[in-house]
Amino acid sequence: MTGLESHRRLLGLAILTLLACAESRRSSNRLECTPPELVACTCSDGRSGTKVCESTECQCPSIGGPDTGSDGGLTQPDAESFDSGTRLIRDSGFEDAAVETWPDANQPVDTGPTPSDGGPPPCLNDLACNAPIAVCESGSCVVGCVLPGSPIRCGAQEECDSSTGRCRSIPMTCASDAECGAPTGVCNSDGQCVPGCQEPTGTACGTSEICNPGTGRCEGCNSDSHCQPPSTICVARSCTPGCAEPSGQVCLGGTVCNTSSGRCAPPPAGCSTDASCAPPATVCERGACVPGCGEPQGLTCGAGESCDSATGRCGVLPGLCLSDGNCDPPRYVCESFQCVEGCTPGSCGVDSCNPLTGRCGAFSICILDFMCSPPETICEGNVCVPSCTEPGGVSCGQTQACDPSDGRCVSTCSIDEDCSPPFSVCSSGACTSGCANGGPACMGSEVCDSATGRCGPCTQDSQCGPPQSVCERGACTPGCGEAGGATCSIGQFCQLDHGRCEAPGTGALGSSCTRDNDCGSGQCSASLGVCTAACSRALDCPAGFGCVEVSGGHRCVPAAAVSGATFSLAAGAACSSPGQCRSNLCDGGACVDVCAENGDCTGGLVCRMSERPAASSDFVTACGASAGTLDPGQACTAGADCRSGVCDNDSCRALCSSTADCPAGLACLPSDASVCTQPLGTLCLGYELNFATICRPAGGGMSPVGAACTEPETCRTGLCNTGLGECSDMCGRDSDCPSGYVCKLVEFGTLGTLGLVPYYLNACTPRGA
Repeated sequence: MTGLESHRRLLGLAILTLLACAESRRSSNRLECTPPELVACTCSDGRSGTKVCESTECQCPSIGGPDTGSDGGLTQPDAESFDSGTRLIRDSGFEDAAVETWPDANQPVDTGPTPSDGGPPPCLNDLACNAPIAVCESGSCVVGCVLPGSPIRCGAQEECDSSTGRCRSIPMTCASDAECGAPTGVCNSDGQCVPGCQEPTGTACGTSEICNPGTGRCEGCNSDSHCQPPSTICVARSCTPGCAEPSGQVCLGGTVCNTSSGRCAPPPAGCSTDASCAPPATVCERGACVPGCGEPQGLTCGAGESCDSATGRCGVLPGLCLSDGNCDPPRYVCESFQCVEGCTPGSCGVDSCNPLTGRCGAFSICILDFMCSPPETICEGNVCVPSCTEPGGVSCGQTQACDPSDGRCVSTCSIDEDCSPPFSVCSSGACTSGCANGGPACMGSEVCDSATGRCGPCTQDSQCGPPQSVCERGACTPGCGEAGGATCSIGQFCQLDHGRCEAPGTGALGSSCTRDNDCGSGQCSASLGVCTAACSRALDCPAGFGCVEVSGGHRCVPAAAVSGATFSLAAGAACSSPGQCRSNLCDGGACVDVCAENGDCTGGLVCRMSERPAASSDFVTACGASAGTLDPGQACTAGADCRSGVCDNDSCRALCSSTADCPAGLACLPSDASVCTQPLGTLCLGYELNFATICRPAGGGMSPVGAACTEPETCRTGLCNTGLGECSDMCGRDSDCPSGYVCKLVEFGTLGTLGLVPYYLNACTPRGA
């Protein structure tokens, strides 16, 4: 068969399919079968014919013998040669109607010359086979999956793509990453499983995000290297403008903007000119780099001056003058009716610069050198005289040398001890100012040792300004949370408060500690000085510990830390004081266990919020009989109507430990039932803190725990820890949190008209934060 014949056959096949489908739409406004299906039919003269779909016209064979088309290619067979594998193409643009053989699903479709014809292979891609009717398989065109009897078989989790004629995967619906085999697959905002960000076909993370291969999710930054320093830097796990940008970080507390990193930092130790600092952010004043006039707490410009943003220096305002008094003497004087800069030491040649007027002259009366023109003239005996740098000037003794920087004779030396370190050190055989006393600024990675007055390698982190910079092998390098800083190895985490990678602590609960990383739990109680851990019930704590409510949250506390407590009695045991119970709750003469959700209770009891003891204003979540008869989601008017004891916005709510305890569409969020105990007129100065975590509607966000946020509506849990700038979740124990996080007591806000009463909640927090 020639190539022309083949292409005409395929084109005819495609046209017939389109005409059949068009006829189907005309007759019923819908496609009767998808994919198109060839069915048998009976012609008006009783003979057998074929049609595509049930609604199309029956195609009948012509009456007569064989007929060869004008091109000598297609042959019209007689009636007896028709069978279910043939159909008639009419009105297809050919001069004569032609019978087209339907492709045999078990044989390749002939689309043109074959190698035996001396031509190219039958196909190179699906386009050459008129997809989706036929597709290219192993160099030959075969029937696509859109037609019955195709050799292309779709699997159990596949479907036929009618646009390509090939099988495609059926998208898997999901509600959580776990259903998608995280981290290889994750659940996107459309409820579809997609490849994790670390996979070759996964979604690329944004410019302010990094891919967490442990979760397959894009997360907020944790170092400047994940942003574009100095333009943007990592603050609270979000890329924000650096200090050099108009809307960037404002440097306070004597710090200045380091334009190379985009971060605020202490000014360099010493300088001799503005170039030794970082103008215009910092300029040199009296041997020290200070903020320029355009910076917060920078140089203040006087009357008639304006700040030059290019230099960080104050300059005279343009305008006419008649006398020096119209300018700002001695900094500016009037010359030719214009305010110009007054003289400076050394600018008057053999004369002296009068520091009181800003004018050069024979000003010989002085008290200090600056009243002359150092280093050319210095003050000796209250008279300005030529210094040791000038011919005929002051002569230095045999054990002295002339210091060209100030025109003074200085003692010669061989070691620093011959001078007065750290204020003065030995340099080139003469005593000069040390680096901490206005001497030469330290260069490169060196730092000034305030004990010796010398520049040299660092020996401790405090010399480098931690946590932004730490001392590593004698040089100040970025901390682990900064751009270019160290990447923590597996099993370590970045201790953000001092810029170092550390292994988790090993301290047991109750052991002494001074910081969180002293403890295996990652939590050190600053007030008790012992290692603690979050809890939602007594069984979360070891023997000798109680699950104690602390300003809204709960943590395991050793009995030794609470006066008179033993924390030895289990729920149901007779008691006379709370400290006897492991739950720290004694009600009606019996120990009652605290809880966060129904799974924390046993013996048919439920977790409910109630006032215990009665009329105490102390509402707790504890195990007991149902408060009411209504289930979560049913309408209510008071907490007593609901089994959980919580009626929120006229609806019963279930108590929870984390969002995983809640039905889809709800998140575990705090509910405030605090009672004012210190009223002052219309003000409230003190509260009995009563918090519970309940399943309530979230904001509809999709960002997981750890993703950057500024408001709770973007988080899947409806909870944004604004102190860290990332999504969080409520928790009762560490197992409620993702890997790398601990369940920690976190300050979430304040109560009271004056905001004087802080409250805390148990929330998932990055270890080391």
